[in-house]
Amino acid sequence: MNMRKKKLLALMVTSAMMTCPVWADDTTAATGYESLGSQTVTSGSAAAPADDQKTAVNTVVTSPNDETTADAMKAAKSGLTGYETAEELAAIAAGKSPAAVQQETAEAVHKENEILNPAPVDTTPQITGDKVSYMSGTSDMQFDTSVPGYPMAVIQPSQDVALPYGEAVTDADLKPYIDKVATAVTVGPVPEAQIEQKLLPQLAMRVGDAVNMDYIRHDLNVIGATGLFSTVKPSFTTVPEGVSLNYTVQMNPVVKKIDIVGNESLSTGDLMKLVATTPGTTLNTAVVSHDVANINTAFANAGYMMSRVSDVRLDDEG
Repeated sequence: MNMRKKKLLALMVTSAMMTCPVWADDTTAATGYESLGSQTVTSGSAAAPADDQKTAVNTVVTSPNDETTADAMKAAKSGLTGYETAEELAAIAAGKSPAAVQQETAEAVHKENEILNPAPVDTTPQITGDKVSYMSGTSDMQFDTSVPGYPMAVIQPSQDVALPYGEAVTDADLKPYIDKVATAVTVGPVPEAQIEQKLLPQLAMRVGDAVNMDYIRHDLNVIGATGLFSTVKPSFTTVPEGVSLNYTVQMNPVVKKIDIVGNESLSTGDLMKLVATTPGTTLNTAVVSHDVANINTAFANAGYMMSRVSDVRLDDEG
């Protein structure tokens, strides 16, 4: 290991000697720091010497180490460092270039360093399954728990405009039905009739109304904000009197188990006390939003300002 490091150092020195034009080719170039007794001054020097220095300046002397320097230059130009092992010299003698042998040595040293100093292993728990979309800024939302197993968030009238569910349809999607009379307004399919009965009074579209874009988007936000559904979109059926409107929904799955992973500062037991999501009930993304906010607040209050819930997912097992 030490021999290879010495060889790399020698390689670096050799490379510098080979690539520096002053050392490799120009034996007459001056650095500006030579003593008068060991430099060759050519015409075009930066400053003219004083008269009493002319004799010394015009005297050409050679370095006492010319032979040693020549040997060093020859070795540098050969590409050899002088630290090659017998195996490496044999490879060079067989026709492999010194540069290729040095590259292989460097790669071997790099691999040894990787073995001796491995990169740290990421131990962050990996969560599998589909990401759960949840909202922020819902701390003032109320919940209706009158339908067992199906908690429903209830938004205030002014909150619907800031929600994303109304963007599920475009103006082009609704244009063929605008101003047609709604002969029916329903929400489904839902597992309990009470869910639809809770929602219908909150909708803007009523039987007998002309289809209106703003009404449709308001209703999509109201239905989506309950937190019970993974998708919601309007479906129109043309009838002689106008159109029948059904807000088609897809229920969220039932929660079977709750796991909290990655928490090192606060215990799982303490965090579970802040979780309102309950196994055996339909997943409610609005409730999850509250759970996330409560956990983040707990970490902040404990002094861990950078700790937060980074992900919420639902796997195939629920």
